[in-house]
Amino acid sequence: MGKELNCSVRFGKQQSEGKALLETSEILFRGEFRLKIPFSTITSAKAVDGELRLQTADGLAIFRLGVPAEKWCDKILHPSRASKSSA
Repeated sequence: MGKELNCSVRFGKQQSEGKALLETSEILFRGEFRLKIPFSTITSAKAVDGELRLQTADGLAIFRLGVPAEKWCDKILHPSRASKSSA
């Protein structure tokens, strides 16, 4: 997959500008702090007003992606569909 966007992320009390990477089985964030969220640990994923909201056991991560938030959410919720379409 390998999608990459500059964005801001809020996770708990932390907030930072940085780069989000949407990989085949996880989403990564690199900024003032780092996040690695495997899809298997996501309990809910929603795209709302340009924000990708991922709930995990560790808390809520909010990625401000803009328009791509909907596509990223779909790829997180349906990773096998994304890999079939790129094959």
